[in-house]
Amino acid sequence: MSQNTTTSNTTSKQSLILKRAILGGAASIVAASSTHPIDVVKIRLQTQYQSQEKVYRNFFQSIRLIHSNEGITGLYKGLSASWVRESIYSTIRLGSYEPIKQLLGATDPNNTSFFLKFLSGGMAGMVASMFSTPMDLIKIRMQASDYTQQRRSILSHGKEIYQNWGLKGLWKGVQPTVFRAILLNATFLASYDHTKHTLINYKILPDGQVNHMVSSIISGICIALVITPIDLIKTRIQNQRVDNIKYKGILDQIARYYKKKTKPFHQLLVIGPQSAGKTTLIRAIIDNESIKILKKNDTENPSFKIKHVRYTLIEQTLQSLQSDLEKYLKVAAIILLIDISDENSINEGKEILNFIQENDVLKEKPIVIYGNKMDIASSITEYQIRKQFGLLIDMYTVQEQRVNIYLCSASINTGFMPGIQWLTDEFLKNPK
Repeated sequence: MSQNTTTSNTTSKQSLILKRAILGGAASIVAASSTHPIDVVKIRLQTQYQSQEKVYRNFFQSIRLIHSNEGITGLYKGLSASWVRESIYSTIRLGSYEPIKQLLGATDPNNTSFFLKFLSGGMAGMVASMFSTPMDLIKIRMQASDYTQQRRSILSHGKEIYQNWGLKGLWKGVQPTVFRAILLNATFLASYDHTKHTLINYKILPDGQVNHMVSSIISGICIALVITPIDLIKTRIQNQRVDNIKYKGILDQIARYYKKKTKPFHQLLVIGPQSAGKTTLIRAIIDNESIKILKKNDTENPSFKIKHVRYTLIEQTLQSLQSDLEKYLKVAAIILLIDISDENSINEGKEILNFIQENDVLKEKPIVIYGNKMDIASSITEYQIRKQFGLLIDMYTVQEQRVNIYLCSASINTGFMPGIQWLTDEFLKNPK
């Protein structure tokens, strides 16, 4: 009698697990259908790195743009692949969670540790994602194709992947997919399960629809925070074409991302006659309140940042530039400082500018000419500087080139910021 009861209980549990798996899979298909437009927008935002022009800016603008170009059906591209994927993925992960949890030693559903739930959820997600990766790959490719590309079926995409990559190509991106699934399901199942039983145990909410809704909301927030980075990596790897392989794997993409986000230092060569006041100008720049100093202890080559552009100042003379020219060919821009109240300084400044413009590399750099000591009565005007430096086509026309002149006074800390602002705008328009 006892053996029959045990067998009956086991069969009942197995039947319940199977029922949960099937109903969970069906519910996931309905949920995926409801949220599919959001998923399409997410995929477009994640994959537009391949285009020079960023056409998708935010969620609402992307919805309008897709609807305008592709109609309402554009928001449901890849829906058929999503159904197939969910029928495999969600059925397996939801159906295997409880058996895995019991296999790991969970006996009391109301008092199972968070770690055990997290581990069980991760393992369930790992197993499910390994089976569903091919359909996940096809779904992403269908969603990423915009109005410029022909609409294609699941079989068409599958055939293309097989022809270009072979059978293993269907599991392209399986590593980030599995990693994402482990994190997602560990977070989802553990946070949902733990929140639900915490609300019950502390008598905040009874087991019911309100409890399930609150637990789902908290779980959803946890999932979004945890998986967004790995989801971005997975999508970009899976959307790569055979003729445009950019990322080799998870670590490669992370390394490339941080390399891209680490802004380079733009070296500014500060050059001019000895008496022009180069040291005073550099001190005036780094003491300005609108500039953020980056390397405070570096007195030789101070660094600063303005509008997300980072600079390093390098002070040199014409003699140093001539003797070691190769060293300075990679500078981003040139600051030529002259004393506009002193004729010798002006003549030496002309000599420096002529040397720069005779070099094929240096003459392409943005050049800021600072006319220092504008506060002295004998100083010349900007027009006179342009005329003497050969920067006028005729009496009234300024020569078009990347040379700008600014009158300043380093001693009273005025007039130099417009030149730095102009350089910054140049670098923001034409980043490295």
